Amino acid sequence: MDQHVVAKGTAYLMATQFVILLSGYLLHISLAHLVSAAAYGNMGIILSIIMITKTLFLTGTTKAISKYISEQKESFHAVLRSGFHLQLLFISLCVILYFFFAGFLAEKLHDSSLIWPIRLSSLVVLSVGIYVVYNDGYLNGMRLFKEQALAEAIHSVVRFLLAIGLVYFGFNLYGVVFAYIIAPLFALLFVWKTISLEKSREVFPIITLLKFSLPITVYYGALMLAMDAGLFLIKSQLDDAALPGYYTAASTLAKITFSLLSALPLTLLPSVSKAVAENNLFLVKKYVALSLRYSLMLLIPLGVLIYGYAEQILSLFYPNEFIVAGNALRILIIGHGFFALFFLLSSVLSGAGRHVFAMIIALVSLLAAFISGLIFIPRYGLEGAALATLFAGLIGFIACLIQTFSLFNISGKFVPWQSFIRIILATAPLFFLIRLLPAKGIGLLLYSTLLFILYILLLWLMREFNAEDKKLFYFWRKH
Repeated sequence: MDQHVVAKGTAYLMATQFVILLSGYLLHISLAHLVSAAAYGNMGIILSIIMITKTLFLTGTTKAISKYISEQKESFHAVLRSGFHLQLLFISLCVILYFFFAGFLAEKLHDSSLIWPIRLSSLVVLSVGIYVVYNDGYLNGMRLFKEQALAEAIHSVVRFLLAIGLVYFGFNLYGVVFAYIIAPLFALLFVWKTISLEKSREVFPIITLLKFSLPITVYYGALMLAMDAGLFLIKSQLDDAALPGYYTAASTLAKITFSLLSALPLTLLPSVSKAVAENNLFLVKKYVALSLRYSLMLLIPLGVLIYGYAEQILSLFYPNEFIVAGNALRILIIGHGFFALFFLLSSVLSGAGRHVFAMIIALVSLLAAFISGLIFIPRYGLEGAALATLFAGLIGFIACLIQTFSLFNISGKFVPWQSFIRIILATAPLFFLIRLLPAKGIGLLLYSTLLFILYILLLWLMREFNAEDKKLFYFWRKH
C-alpha cells in the first residue's frame, strides 16, 4: 500500500510539474519575444540567481521538516514551529548577503546594471521561504501530495501571469523579479486553508533540523549552480551580449527532462526515510528499481526527440536567431538527463541519511562544471558550456549510482536490465524516423506526439508494461 502512496503522490506531483513546466516555458518563450536577446540573457541570469538562492537558503529546511514530520507525525506541530524559526534565520542571512555582495557579483559578470535586480531578487526568498515551509515541508511530510500539487500549480500560474503582465507594461527585468516575489503569497493563502495548525507546547530541537538541513542546503545549492554554471561563465568570459540569451533558451528547453522527473524525488525522500526507519530494505530496493525504470522510460525517448529536432524546436518557440544554440541543446539534453538521474538517486541517499555523501558529490560536480567550463568555453563557446554541464552531470550520476547500489546491496534481480533493453529497442525507430521525415512548425508537435505514441505502442507490444504497472495506474486513477 505504501508503494501505491508513492505512485499516487508522484502522479499528482508530475501532473503539477506539467503545469509548472508549461507556465515556465511560456514565460521564457514570451520574454524572448518581448525583449531583445541581450535583455533575455540578463533575465536568464537573474532567474538563475533566484533559483540558486531559493535552493541554497530554503531547500534544506523544508527537506528536514518533511523528513521529521514523516517519521514523527504525532509531533508535527513542534517540528513545524522549529522549522519556521530556522527558515527565518536563513531568510535573514540571504537578504543581508545578497544586498551587500550584489555589486561584487555584478562586477564579475561585467554588467553593473544587474546590481539592483540582484538585490531585489533576494526578497523572493522571503515570500517563497514562508510558503515552502508549509507546502514542501508540512504537506510533503504528511504526504498530502494532492494538496501540495494544487498549491504549487497556483504558485506557478500566478507567477507567469504577473511576470508577463508586468513586462508587457514596461517593467522589464524588475517586473519579472516582482512577479517572483508576489506569486508565492497567493499560493500561501491556499495552503493555510487546507491545513489546521493547533498550538502545542511540545518542543522539537532546532539543532536537529539544522544538522540535517545544512548538508542538503549545500547539496541543492551546488546542484543548481552546477547545472547553470555554463550560463554564468558565458556571461563572464565571452563578449557577445546575445550569447547568454541563446544559452538560456537551450538550457530552458533541455531542462524539460529534469523538470518532469523532479516530482519523483519529492515523494521518494519521505517514503525512503520511512522505509529505512522501519528497516524495510526490500521496499527501498523496489523504490530504486521502479524509479530508475520509469525515469529511463521517459528520459530516453524525450532525449532522442529533442536531440533530433534541436534547431526545429528552437525556431518553433524562439525567434529565428536562437537556432545557433542547436548543438548546445543537443549536448544539454544529455547533460540534464544525467542531472535528473543524479537528483533522483541522491534523494534516495538523503532519505537513507546519507545526505553528507550527496553533498560531497554535488560539490565535486560543481567543481567539475566550473573547471571544464573554463577550459571548454573559450574554445567551443556555447557548446563548451554545454559540454561542461554534461561532464558534471555524468560524474554526479555515476557516483550516486555506485553508492546507492552498494549501500542497499542491490543485486542484479532488482536492476531493470530487461526494461532498459526494451526501452532502447522501442526508441531506436524514433531516431531513424526523425532522420527520414524531418518536420518543422506546428507539424513538429504533431509528428513528435505520433512518434511518442509509437514508442509507447512498441513497449506494449514487447510486454514491458506488467500487472504491477496496471495496478498502480488504476489505483492512482481511482484516487
